[in-house]
Amino acid sequence: MDHRDPTDQGLGIRFYRSTSRLCLGGTGDIMRAMRAPGYFLLLILIGVFGLISASSTMSAAENTPPVLRVGVTPNSPPIIYSKGGKIVGIEAEFANLLAKRLGAELQFVRLPFPELLPQLGAGKIDIVMSGLTVSAVREPLAEFCTPYATSGIGLLVRNSDLWTFAYPDVIFLLETRIGVEKGTIADLIVQKRCPRAKRILFSSPEAAARALQAKKVDVVLGDAPVLWRVAAQNKRQTLTAVPRLLTTENLAWAVQRGDSELLTAANDLLRQLRADGTLQRILQTAAPLR
Repeated sequence: MDHRDPTDQGLGIRFYRSTSRLCLGGTGDIMRAMRAPGYFLLLILIGVFGLISASSTMSAAENTPPVLRVGVTPNSPPIIYSKGGKIVGIEAEFANLLAKRLGAELQFVRLPFPELLPQLGAGKIDIVMSGLTVSAVREPLAEFCTPYATSGIGLLVRNSDLWTFAYPDVIFLLETRIGVEKGTIADLIVQKRCPRAKRILFSSPEAAARALQAKKVDVVLGDAPVLWRVAAQNKRQTLTAVPRLLTTENLAWAVQRGDSELLTAANDLLRQLRADGTLQRILQTAAPLR
């Protein structure tokens, strides 16, 4: 027998002061509660508050913007790089414009360059916006948007070696040490077309440039805009980007195969940027893009 002090509120519902809990009595109490005038009012209030709570939860979910997950390797200024803890560069500007167009929250996902397309295929990111060039090797792995610029693979050399590499395709013949970023088109070119060269891998173009400065490699292959920026920022002014390009390629964003909605939205954005001059304004910061 429970000797705690119950109080009956007239609805067959007892409140125990010692435990601060509500408890319904036996069958008779329940029947009396159902006959009480306030019983149905209580049920109505409970139902109303339940609907309000559910509605608030649904409204909060509906008002939460979708997230656009953009895969990047932020080590290639001026295309995409990290500055002061923030992702900046040409691709970052494009990503912000795309997220705004979609009404989405922008989330950059940092990945090693070779992991960008595999993570896209696995659904871990929605789009790759990281200075990606369109190639026969990559096309089966993703849907490419309309190219936004034409660039290519260039050479970075020491000033003293400029005339040796003035015609870039000489690297196909020379027995030389070539620095490249792993997993890039430049890396594939060295593997397939430079049988006499020694391929030396680096984590970034800047790391390869430091090795070139220290005479640990003879030439660096990479995306032309990136190498131009590296040469311009070389404080000793001992490195030069060869004016002629080794290859000419298109830069484009990549989405998951079958994602026609995002592909269309990205292409629509590019059409708008071309029409209003925004695209050209952005690309002017990254010669030799065109």
